Amino acid sequence: MAITILQNLVDQSDPLAGESVVDMRDAITMLEADNTQFTQALMRIRKESAHNPKVEWMEDQLFPRKSALAASATSAETTLVVTTSEGYYFRVGDVVREASTGEALEVTAVAASSITVTRELGSVTAATAGLPLGAELWIVGNASVEGATMGTRKITQRTGAYNYCQIFRHPYGFSETLIATKQYGGGALMKERKKKSVEHLRAIEDTFFRGARDIQTSQGANSTEPQRFCGGAYEYISTNVQSAAGTFDKAELQDYLREGLLYADNPALFVSPIVSQVLSEFLQDNWVRTGADHKKWGVSVGGVISGAYAGGPEVPVFVKRDWGEFSTGTSNNFGSAAFIIDMDAVDARPLRSTRLVRGIQANDADEYSEEQKTEISLEVRSEKKHSLIEDVTG
Repeated sequence: MAITILQNLVDQSDPLAGESVVDMRDAITMLEADNTQFTQALMRIRKESAHNPKVEWMEDQLFPRKSALAASATSAETTLVVTTSEGYYFRVGDVVREASTGEALEVTAVAASSITVTRELGSVTAATAGLPLGAELWIVGNASVEGATMGTRKITQRTGAYNYCQIFRHPYGFSETLIATKQYGGGALMKERKKKSVEHLRAIEDTFFRGARDIQTSQGANSTEPQRFCGGAYEYISTNVQSAAGTFDKAELQDYLREGLLYADNPALFVSPIVSQVLSEFLQDNWVRTGADHKKWGVSVGGVISGAYAGGPEVPVFVKRDWGEFSTGTSNNFGSAAFIIDMDAVDARPLRSTRLVRGIQANDADEYSEEQKTEISLEVRSEKKHSLIEDVTG
C-alpha cells in the first residue's frame, strides 16, 4: 500500500481525524437546577418516620361559633333555618348576633338544621325587611339561668385523616464496557447517578405539592399487589382556594394573606415565577436612584407581611423556578399558582428513607444497574392552615 505524502503547507485538516485533542469542557452543563426547597426543608426539620404504608393522624378544632341562614325570615319569625346540620352548633341559652341587621337573638330550642329563638334581645329591634338568606350568625356566648342544671353537653368529634406512602424508584444502568470507557465529564455511571438523585428528589417535591392520594390493587404482576399514591397539598386544601382570574393586584394579595394566614402559625409562600414577578412589580415603581453609579433597577421580594395581622409573622417567599416550565393562564394552569404552607402542620413521613440501591442487574448480565429509591408520605394536618391561589397571569 502506497504511503500518503503531504506536500507544501500542512493545515489543521490534514492530520488524522482522531489525532487532535478534542476541546471538550469537562463539566456538563445541566439545563435545570435543583429547586426542591419544600422537600429538603421537610427532610431536615419536619421528618418523622412512618411505621405503616398508610399514614394516619387525628384532627380536632374548637367548638364552632358561626353558622348562616339557609332561608330568609320575616321580622316576626322565631324558627330560623340554618345551614344543613349546623343547628347542632347551637345550645339553649346561646346569644347570637345576626350580621346584616345586628339584631341579637336568644336560642330557646335546637334542631338539626334550625333553631328557635327569642327575637330582639338587647337594644337592636328586628328589621322590617326581616333577615336575609345567607346572613351570618355569630354565637357570641351562652347565658345560663341562675340555679339551672348544666344543660346540653356538646363537644366536637375528632376526625381521622390519612395518606399513603408512595414508592419512588429511578433506575438506570449501563453495559460494563461503557462503564469502563473513559469519558469527558467523568464516567457514565457517576454522571447519571448525580442526575438521577436530582430527578428523584424533584419527583418527591412535585408529589408533595400535586400528588393524588389513592390506592389500587390491580397493577402488580398477579393483579393483587397494592400500588399506593401519595397525596400532595393540592389534594388536601379545599377551604382556602382562591382564583386571581388574571391580574393579581395588591388588594388581592392582602385578601389572600388575610384568609390564608388566619390559622397558619409558621407559614411559607411557594410561588411560581409569574407570581414572584407580580410581587416585584408592586414595588418596582418606587425605585429611587440614589447616585450616578446606581444603575440596578428592580425588586426581588423575599417575604411578605399581612396588613390584617399586625405583628404577625413575615412570610418567606420561595420561588419555584421550575414551575415556570408550565403554562400560565386562568384555567388552573400550574405555572400560575402559589401555595401558603404552614410548615408546622406538615411532615415528611418516610417509611424507607432515600437510598442508592447498587448492583440490581441480573447476576449473569454484562451490565451494571442501580436506582434511587424512597418510600414516603406527606402528612398535611388541618387543611385550613394552608391555602392555594390560582390563575395569576400578571
